[in-house]
Amino acid sequence: MKTATLLTFCLILCAVASTYAQDKMGSMQKMDMKKDTTMKMGSMMSKKSSMMKDGVMMKDGKMMVTKDGTSMLMDKEMMMSNGSKVMPNGEVMTKSGKKMTMKEGDMVDMKGHMMMAKKPKMKTNMMKADSTK
Repeated sequence: MKTATLLTFCLILCAVASTYAQDKMGSMQKMDMKKDTTMKMGSMMSKKSSMMKDGVMMKDGKMMVTKDGTSMLMDKEMMMSNGSKVMPNGEVMTKSGKKMTMKEGDMVDMKGHMMMAKKPKMKTNMMKADSTK
C-alpha cells in the first residue's frame, strides 16, 4: 500500500513539474518572440527614419530632392533655412559666399547642414611580381 501511494505521489509530482516546465518554456518563448518583434520593428523604424530624411543628395551624378520619404530629380535651386543655396548642378553656396560642389553620396538637409559621403577604405593589395619570368 505504501508503495502504491508513493508511486501515485511521484506520478502526480512528475505531472505537475512537467506542466510547470512547459508553462515556463511557453512564457519564455513568448518573451523571446516579443523581443524579436520589438527588435525587428526598431530596425524597420530606424531604416525608415533614415530614409525619410528631407534634403538633397547627389546620387548617380544627379541631384535628388527627398521630401516626406519621396525622392525626385532636383529641377530648381533651393534655399535652405540657414541661408545656403543648393543648385541642381550640385553646387552649394553658403550664406557667407563659400562655394562647394557636392560629390556622390553627399547630402544637405533642409537646415543647410552638409553631410559628406563616407569614403570607402581603399584596400592595398600588393601584388608580388612574378619572379619566374
